[in-house]
Amino acid sequence: MGPFLLNAVRWLARGQTGKVGVNTNLKDLCPLLLEHGLQCSLEPHLNSDLCVYCCKAYSDKEAKQLQEFVAEGGGLLIGEPWPLPLGWLPW
Repeated sequence: MGPFLLNAVRWLARGQTGKVGVNTNLKDLCPLLLEHGLQCSLEPHLNSDLCVYCCKAYSDKEAKQLQEFVAEGGGLLIGEPWPLPLGWLPW
């Protein structure tokens, strides 16, 4: 799963230099990204200084902000956290 997530985030960034925001619901993702040289920070909400935002889900009130973020070139990764910690992965 690790290589898939890294490839997905890199693809979503489309060569932009910037920080990847990871919602606090997916906190186990941030160490993987940092370990592979991607700037990453835990973010409780989307903010405009990110090139990619990773979240578990979103509410109706966040939909417009997420739509604008993507329309302006930001990458959005929505997914569920996996049940096992990333430390067990061999990569």
